[in-house]
Amino acid sequence: MKNVSLLLNGVLAVAVIVLYILHFVPNNGAAVKTDIDVAENGPKREGGLRIAYIKLDSLLSQYDMAQDLFDALSKSNDEYTKEIKSSAERFEKAKQEFQEKLNRGGFISEQRAQQEYEKLMGEGQKVANRQNDLTVKLNEQQKANDKQFADSLLNYLTELNRDRQYDYILSGASVLLGDEATNITEQVVKALNERYSHSKKK
Repeated sequence: MKNVSLLLNGVLAVAVIVLYILHFVPNNGAAVKTDIDVAENGPKREGGLRIAYIKLDSLLSQYDMAQDLFDALSKSNDEYTKEIKSSAERFEKAKQEFQEKLNRGGFISEQRAQQEYEKLMGEGQKVANRQNDLTVKLNEQQKANDKQFADSLLNYLTELNRDRQYDYILSGASVLLGDEATNITEQVVKALNERYSHSKKK
């Protein structure tokens, strides 16, 4: 079963759409707006696009929903791993007992030994099938987490952009050098956590 740290990358990283081209429409052929408005009373810059960015690592570490999703996935992973490990150990023990009995001639007939062997292999197949089922179940939980996280972020950014009218909202992971005035991570984290806290109280 996949290590949960690898699953976290799928749960959270895929959820953040690194480039949102939300508003890039000139007005009747006029030039695109040239100021960058990064906050309600934030600075504006002339001569460029309206751009903001979010630091992905900070968002993932500070967003309460992200932590809750990780915790839930980690719990499921631990439970499934424990179940499969226990089943596999029981199967290995039964296999050893069968081999020992076979070696000492403990079966009344070859037919009886064959029946026990087939029964044992059936149990082994059940263990393998259960492991596959739990892997699928964990992947489905991961996909559901992906969607929940992405929807919450995109819904907020879309609403935010009705007022801010950014041309681009970028992932900070792609920004090698940038003006911190365009960094809206703290604002986004605060707003998402407030919304998430409110939703949990309903």
